[in-house]
Amino acid sequence: MRPDNLLWVSVGRRPGLWSRLLWLSLGTAVGVAALVFFLALVSGLQTVILTHILGMVPDEVEVVPQTMAVGPLEVKTGGRLDPDTVDKLRKIPHVTAVYRRARLDIPSMLTAHYHGLPFVSDIIIEGVDEGLLQPELGDQFTMHPDGDPAPSVLAGALVEMLNAGLAVHVGGPALSRSALVGFHFDLVVGRSSFHEGNSQTFPCRVMAVSDHVTVSGPTLPMSYLEKWAQAMQGPPPDVYAAVLKLDQPDALQAVVSQVTSMGFKTPKQDQAARIATAARVVQAGLVCFCAVLLVVAGVGIANGLAMMVHEERTDIGLMRALGARRADVLWIFLVRALLSGLLGSVAGVVVGSSLVVITPHLASHWLPSLLGADSDWLHLTAPGVLGPVLFGTLASMAAGLLPARQAAALRPADALRGGE
Repeated sequence: MRPDNLLWVSVGRRPGLWSRLLWLSLGTAVGVAALVFFLALVSGLQTVILTHILGMVPDEVEVVPQTMAVGPLEVKTGGRLDPDTVDKLRKIPHVTAVYRRARLDIPSMLTAHYHGLPFVSDIIIEGVDEGLLQPELGDQFTMHPDGDPAPSVLAGALVEMLNAGLAVHVGGPALSRSALVGFHFDLVVGRSSFHEGNSQTFPCRVMAVSDHVTVSGPTLPMSYLEKWAQAMQGPPPDVYAAVLKLDQPDALQAVVSQVTSMGFKTPKQDQAARIATAARVVQAGLVCFCAVLLVVAGVGIANGLAMMVHEERTDIGLMRALGARRADVLWIFLVRALLSGLLGSVAGVVVGSSLVVITPHLASHWLPSLLGADSDWLHLTAPGVLGPVLFGTLASMAAGLLPARQAAALRPADALRGGE
C-alpha cells in the first residue's frame, strides 16, 4: 500500500478520529513537557554553578598548590607560585598568558554607608593581574594616579550575601549589580575587629560586579596590593593561585595533566567533573520519572487503539478480503500510534519550552538575582528538545504495537462475521 493511501486509510476516512487521537496524545504531551522542562533545569543549573558560582571560563584554568589534610588543617605539599614557577607555567604548550591571584596578608576592614547607616566589615583584600579582567572591564581596571579611588570588582555571589545580611539587619532595598557600579567605600588596611594597630585608609570605587572574582572580598589590581604592602611595611601579597589563559578550549585536558605533573592542582576542574557527574545522576532520575509518565500514557494509547480495533473489525475483515496484507493492517494502526505520539510530543515541547521561558520571570520576585530572570538557570538545548520528541514518539509507537498486531492477526472470515 502506497504511503498516501496508507495515511488516508489510517485517519482520513473516519470522522472524529483526529479528536480521539488528540485525546490519546494528552498523556504523551504531559510526559514530554515534563522531560523538556527538567532537562532544561538540570542543564541551566549546571551552567549557573560553573559560570556564576565557580566563575569558570572554557579557555581558562585556575592552578593552586597541592594540599594535604592534617586533621582540621590543610597543609601545602606542592610547589609555590613564585616568579620562577609562573615563568614555567607560561611555557606550557597552549598557554598564552598567566595571571596571578593574591591576597593582602594584612588585617583589613571595609567601611561604607548604606541607606544612611554606617557599614563596617572585616574583609580579605584580593588582587589579580590587570590582564585577567581586561576583556570584561577594559582600561577601567588599571592603576590610577595617587588620590583617585582604587578600582575594585565585587563577586556576584558576594553581592547576594551582602543583600541577605542587609535584608535582616537594615530592611532596606536589595542592591542590584548595576546599582553598585560607582559605589564608593574605604579600605582600612592594618586594622580589623581582632587587630588594633597602625592603619591607613584607602578610598575605592566599584567598577563592576563579576562572576570571575572570588567572594572573600573586593578584588583590586595587583599593583595596588603591592603598593599598599610597601606602605604598611608588611609582607608582599600572598600569591595563592594562577589563572592560565589557553589559546583553545580543546587543550584543557592536556594543560591540566601538565600542571598536575608539576605538583599543582586545578580545583575548579575537579569540582566541575563532580558537578557533571551529579548532573548526570539527577538527569537520569528525572528521565526515569518522565519515562514512567510516558509508560502510563502508553497504556492509554494501547487501550484506545485496542478499542478502535474492536470497533473496526468488520472494516478490517473487508480490507483483508479485498487483498490487503497483514502488514498493511499493522501499519494502519501503527500510523495512528505514530500520529498520536507526534501530536503529543510537539504539544509537550511547546508547553515545556513555554514554561522554560516564563518560569524565570515568575520566579524572579522570590529568587535571588543569581537565579532570577537575568540568569540562564533554565537552558534549552537541541538534544533537550529533539530527544523528548523522539522518546515520546517511539513510546507511543511501542504502545500501539500490540493492538496493531492483534488487528493484523484477524482472519477475514472471522472479522466479517464478528467472530473471534
